[in-house]
Amino acid sequence: MKLGMMLGLAGLLTASWAADLAITSFTSDGSLTWTNSVSTATYRVEWAGTAQGPWQRFDALTNLSSITATSNLVTVQVPMFYRVVWLDAPQHAGTYRYSGYEDGGGLVITGRITLSAQTNPVSGTWSLRQAGDAIGPIGPQVGEGQLRGILSGSQLGVDLNPGWADNNVGLNGRLTGNAWTGSWSYSTFGGAINGGPFTAEKVVDGGSP
Repeated sequence: MKLGMMLGLAGLLTASWAADLAITSFTSDGSLTWTNSVSTATYRVEWAGTAQGPWQRFDALTNLSSITATSNLVTVQVPMFYRVVWLDAPQHAGTYRYSGYEDGGGLVITGRITLSAQTNPVSGTWSLRQAGDAIGPIGPQVGEGQLRGILSGSQLGVDLNPGWADNNVGLNGRLTGNAWTGSWSYSTFGGAINGGPFTAEKVVDGGSP
């Protein structure tokens, strides 16, 4: 599930958490427009009184259905923010909080990884930083870059340095719900040099990565 959000009454785009899904306009006549990288998809429009939520469906019960007043001055919460929820987005698509560990060691890499809805090859971006002292070399996985990978069933493997014949970091793991877990490896022409387990948790409902 992927999200796009905007300020409804003012018609200003405030955020888009999905690389593929983005709200582009909200006009004064009530026309809400968004774009996606795919042409066949299922959506739901939701509303909230603040950008932090809570988010409501239009068919959900609200306090606007029947208002009983005991004063000549009445204040109610009305919808101001709208977002679009991509209901049938591919399982892998989204932004993940990433943590990489060394075998027999502690946390060495943290950051975020974003995977687009494209499959085979899977594409995306990464923004990672070193989180602790490493026992061995960790390779080119600090900073920002593009990634490329292959999805086979629930098994997803990606290269953080696609196109590099040498000095590459790869991630191979299994998708289960909103989690992607497996192992990372740093290798050169001479073979694997270092590695360890990783965990990646998908950011959902607009949470900060």
